[in-house]
Amino acid sequence: MTASGPVGNEAGTAERLDLGHLREEEDRMTWLRCTVDALAREIAWAPLPYEEAVVRVTRVKAAILSRFSTKGETYELVYAPRFRRLLEARFGRVPREWVLSL
Repeated sequence: MTASGPVGNEAGTAERLDLGHLREEEDRMTWLRCTVDALAREIAWAPLPYEEAVVRVTRVKAAILSRFSTKGETYELVYAPRFRRLLEARFGRVPREWVLSL
């Protein structure tokens, strides 16, 4: 290693680690997008009772927060309102506790 950074094989290893990390993050984001979109389609179109839709939203929220533990605020700002709007449009209601907490 020189003062300016890794040399030789060290540089190649660092690049592979960075690419691996980027691929992993890309996979996680793809999972997130597909999961949220699939649930949105189910809420909008599947013959799903209200209670089951609420259970599925709750499960997806838990799955998202387990994979992205530091993104709770992002979930509340981006995905919670989307699910709330979908439930309201489809069923005309959302769980009372979601009005402030989701």
